[in-house]
Amino acid sequence: MQNDILQRALPAVLLALAVTACGGGSDAPAAGGVTKSIEATLSPLPDIVGVINGQGTNARFANIRDLAMAADGTLLVADDKVLRHIAPDGAVVTLASADAVGSVAPSASSLLAYAQVDAAARSVTVRRLDDNLQSTTVATLPLSPNEAFELHGTVDGKLYGIGNERIVTIAENGSVAPLAGTVTGAGSPVPVDGAAGTARFRSLKAATSDRQGNLYVIDDTLIRKVTPAGVVTTLAGSPGAALPQDGTGSQARFLAPFGLAVDSQGDVLVLDTLSGLPNATLRKVTQAGVTTIATLPGNTVRQIAGNGGQRVVLVRATQVDVLNADGTTTPFAGKE
Repeated sequence: MQNDILQRALPAVLLALAVTACGGGSDAPAAGGVTKSIEATLSPLPDIVGVINGQGTNARFANIRDLAMAADGTLLVADDKVLRHIAPDGAVVTLASADAVGSVAPSASSLLAYAQVDAAARSVTVRRLDDNLQSTTVATLPLSPNEAFELHGTVDGKLYGIGNERIVTIAENGSVAPLAGTVTGAGSPVPVDGAAGTARFRSLKAATSDRQGNLYVIDDTLIRKVTPAGVVTTLAGSPGAALPQDGTGSQARFLAPFGLAVDSQGDVLVLDTLSGLPNATLRKVTQAGVTTIATLPGNTVRQIAGNGGQRVVLVRATQVDVLNADGTTTPFAGKE
């Protein structure tokens, strides 16, 4: 599905780079109000300090805002004002310019999907970047006051939108349908397990998925599973922040979890906060319970990504690391 992203986009990438070098291109908006990431594949990429294409740690990132993993391990990156691609071998290429991107996701019908939130208008616009590096609008969704939004794409090609209390599906034709949860309007909604129509979320923060298309989400201090049919179950944690504690089910406690991924064994890895420290702690959720694996070294980790494939990566502001089985990390792309 995604293993030929760069090959498909390469002619347009080369053309855009060539025109950038010559100073050509047009900044005019597209007809109908749809802004193209690279207008007609000719508009020059912005000259952003810190954005350098290259192999592995020779590449540079300005400020990684979000990262998503495709089925084959390809990494899709929202980096400051550009969308970028990291191949499984670590080669980093800039695909297109795009302002105010909040999240990115793999897409079945295009190179990637991305979301741009307009807080003033209380809306989010979901767009796709096609093989010619042109951007088209897929859907525009209303947002509740102070509602965050994240895109997530699964290995089977489905695209989800995740708000504070709800998860929706976004179809290829742009139609949006509820999957689980609803906006209650309550200040502190009570989490409820159950089928799509009855399940409730308190405060969704991050999502990942496995090879079967199940979603795993952080809901405040709970780790929960959402099936493709919208059935929600709580795997671990209890409502309310508490000092990290290993255990089974509700006996396990999380302080402030902020990222999660699925490893090659199908287990869920969670980034949790250490009280008063900039480091994150890595914890694993299995059927046997929650265990703490390691305290992650280095500068603050922003995100973790993995969809059940052979690789899990950790994301820092300007560097992507591979997470090793023993909890250590190996630099993969960029440099802090």
